[in-house]
Amino acid sequence: MESNTTPLILLALAASVVIFIPIVVIFSRSRKQNKKIAEQTAHGLQQGENAHHKPLYEPSKSTPQVSDKAVIEVAVANNGKVTSTVLCAKLDISVADATAKLESLHNQGIFTLDNTDSGHLVYVLVDLDLMK
Repeated sequence: MESNTTPLILLALAASVVIFIPIVVIFSRSRKQNKKIAEQTAHGLQQGENAHHKPLYEPSKSTPQVSDKAVIEVAVANNGKVTSTVLCAKLDISVADATAKLESLHNQGIFTLDNTDSGHLVYVLVDLDLMK
């Protein structure tokens, strides 16, 4: 009985070795590749942490200076009322610059603030004599 089972055991052992060794090799290569990818990713993230964030849009360094007169003229042309977006469109400046300019003139008493029914802020010219 021993002689009949021995070749079968040896055959099963040989078959398992033939199947098992390539699987081990594939998984070990895969682990090495995954480890290498993980190291590259970690290195890239470290470089990203050290790098400064660059915004997608950088405002122009030479922001055009808008005169008080230009802002008042826009307001007069709009029946004494102006918003940041109107000023932006008429004077070709950024909304941030338009808002800053209107706030500055408001703080100087040139404009008052009013809310529209829709909740938007409107700067209203104080000196309505300019409307004549």
